[in-house]
Amino acid sequence: MSTVITSSRLRTGCPVLRDNLRIVGLCVARGFSAALLFGFLSSPSPAAEADSTVSVWVFLTDHGESSGVLNRPSAPISERARARTATRGLPADDVLAVYAPYVERVSSRVCRVRTVSRWLNAVSADATPAQIESLVTMPEVRAVSPVRTYRHELPDLDATQARIAPAIADTVQQRYGGSFWQYGRVGIPELHALGLTGSGIMVCVIDAGFTRFDHPAFAHLNVVQTKDFITGSASLTPDSHGAQVLSVIAGNEAGMLVGPAYGAEYMLARTEARAVEVRAEEDFWIAAVEWADSAGADIITSSLGYNTFDDPSQNHSLAELDGSSLITQAADRAVARGIVVVVSAGNERGASGAPEWQGRITLPADGFGVLAVGSLTATDQIAASSSTGPTADGRIKPDLVAPGDNVLALDVAMTSGYARVSGTSFAAPIVAGAAALLLEKNPLWTPADVRRALLWSAEDILAPGPDVLSGWGVMNANLAVDEVVHSGIVGRVFSTITYVGGQAKDVPVAGVRVELRNGNGVPVAETTTDARGRFSFSGQPDGAYRVRFSHPGFAEAQSDVTIPQTIQLRLTLLPATSAGAQAYRLFPNPATPASGVTISGAAHPDLVAKFYDISGTLVRTLGPQQMYWDLTSQGGRQVAGGVYFCRIEVAGSEVWNGKIAVVR
Repeated sequence: MSTVITSSRLRTGCPVLRDNLRIVGLCVARGFSAALLFGFLSSPSPAAEADSTVSVWVFLTDHGESSGVLNRPSAPISERARARTATRGLPADDVLAVYAPYVERVSSRVCRVRTVSRWLNAVSADATPAQIESLVTMPEVRAVSPVRTYRHELPDLDATQARIAPAIADTVQQRYGGSFWQYGRVGIPELHALGLTGSGIMVCVIDAGFTRFDHPAFAHLNVVQTKDFITGSASLTPDSHGAQVLSVIAGNEAGMLVGPAYGAEYMLARTEARAVEVRAEEDFWIAAVEWADSAGADIITSSLGYNTFDDPSQNHSLAELDGSSLITQAADRAVARGIVVVVSAGNERGASGAPEWQGRITLPADGFGVLAVGSLTATDQIAASSSTGPTADGRIKPDLVAPGDNVLALDVAMTSGYARVSGTSFAAPIVAGAAALLLEKNPLWTPADVRRALLWSAEDILAPGPDVLSGWGVMNANLAVDEVVHSGIVGRVFSTITYVGGQAKDVPVAGVRVELRNGNGVPVAETTTDARGRFSFSGQPDGAYRVRFSHPGFAEAQSDVTIPQTIQLRLTLLPATSAGAQAYRLFPNPATPASGVTISGAAHPDLVAKFYDISGTLVRTLGPQQMYWDLTSQGGRQVAGGVYFCRIEVAGSEVWNGKIAVVR
């Protein structure tokens, strides 16, 4: 477990500055990086010059073996944490405790020990250059590197934001009040309707502080542990950003705001110093993650990100956006330990700062197993400030987007008010809350299972397939909760529309017959794609399979897959006829509200389909990207059962007509 020592008393000699270049020479002699050490010794930040110390990580060589220790002690960890790894089929904890005599020896040569990390087998300390010179000569010290010091300016509550009065909760939408759009858009109410609230799940929220526990939204909040890693106290420093983030995931006031995981248990950690003059460092974030792990947290959500610092010489480089930074390694280590880690992607598009970081995601959103979340507006646009990928090693980030623009949160300026806030900071807790509901429903799921379920069930809002703006798309928790996404085969089917000028776009195809055959070629299951071109199979044993696709107007296709599935299946059907042929079919016929009607045949950029009732009244008009009719009128009402006529036009001229029966 990470510990924090908060005594501000400095040892004798701590204020004295020495010749830093001589220390670099000693470090190089021990195999350390001259460039790294020169950066934090010869160019100290203003804060370091003021107190004559530098914050450093002191990495230890081993766990006491070089001192003759044979029985190395394991790090203390709670029974809940052991149960978490056992339940999800993960290896038992093999992290050893940091060897206490090494810590004592380091402590005797520095001004202050800040944290001790069992994951890094390292000590974070404040030391003068002279003390660093002494540290690098110690046989138990493997390396010394600077602790990053970050100037993090979090958004304050805008006094002009509208305060919203509670509503009467007599319908689903009224129950959620002004928060309905942010949760309804991603399927949270449907999961609440199943009785899922996050019960039995422990969530650790890491932020800049928390306040307003007297707010009605927090009336039923279940906080089990708190820690301020800046001060070392269990009492938390008040902060509006953390309070609003917490309200988005855990708030619950009927008629106003109903967060996704209001029934979960919460650990609250403060790792960020809000004031610009106060240093907030990544070692506290790492310590908080280890604290959450040891206590048995199932989910960590953090709306803090790191890239540039008070001292430009300490800035992260874009090359570090490859999962190699210490803070990202800690996040990925938590994932490996069975914890779902959700972080905000950042709000760097259009932000001031280092040019190379303009628009890019912040650390630790580059983690391999971390869920990085971008921000969605109420009009299904990616928020203008939402950070983009890819990572330095070319991976897609963010992973998902969720509502993060004009999101309802508590108003810290009032005892019972609410206000609208914006940023990826508020999209991340919505995804974390959804993850809590998924784990409540599927307690055996690992972080990889949760990640796959959320990504594969996401809704594309840009071009089909993952991209560096929206990741895999908009989260749909209602689809993700179905275990078929975890253990079965899922996929999507598209066809290509080519526009005038040659621009092509894939559109989903509904009603495609999808047949699953085992390794012997024997059909074992069959289904059809839905209105978004999606299909799924479950209940089949692990092994090799072949999926066959057929649909009128398209050439048959097939694809080989395996269970367990490692990548979502995506197939584009080719038309069975030439691009100029006008052969169309309405399928199925008769149609039902469950099936809808698919128009199969050659797509065309100027194609329009019009449906008329028996009296000749126009009921619905579909454009070229709408090859599916959901049996609703132009005004959105369900049409009555009966016979309907379809007229297909290209550039205003009729090219085909037919009729369809609707059965209710």
